[in-house]
Amino acid sequence: MTDVTYNSNLNVKRGQLIVLLGGVPVAYARSATLTINNTITDTSNKFDGMWDTGVITGHGYTIATEGLITEQKESKSYKALMDAAEGEDAVDFQFGTLKKTVDETTGNVTGVALDTSCPSWKGSVNISSFELQSESKNLATSTLNATGTGKLVPVAAVTA
Repeated sequence: MTDVTYNSNLNVKRGQLIVLLGGVPVAYARSATLTINNTITDTSNKFDGMWDTGVITGHGYTIATEGLITEQKESKSYKALMDAAEGEDAVDFQFGTLKKTVDETTGNVTGVALDTSCPSWKGSVNISSFELQSESKNLATSTLNATGTGKLVPVAAVTA
């Protein structure tokens, strides 16, 4: 048996996953979700008795992301997301681990990208809904939901 150390403080992801649309991260995202769906066709018949049976006959996926509304440059602002939602073309996306560049003097994040040392996924999506929300005494947010079109492609981690 190999020596494996399980350390929850070091080995678990803590909100680092992000959605990129057209190669650009969704600005100030607070959540990122990738859901894989299978279509299951019922094959139940009298020979199965009381048990349902089925086979997978299709695959699909959806993405969702919710973030703070901003006009930040170098990111998908709410205006860019609204433009994409109003368009009729599929949008390329990536889903994976966020890699930040931080200014050592100010502590500010100066760049964000997909961490290629971790596995990720890519594909194309049609935006099914886009919502802007602003409540009294709260920050304004946007929520995007999209449905995959074509294959979801796993991208292996690049090792140095």
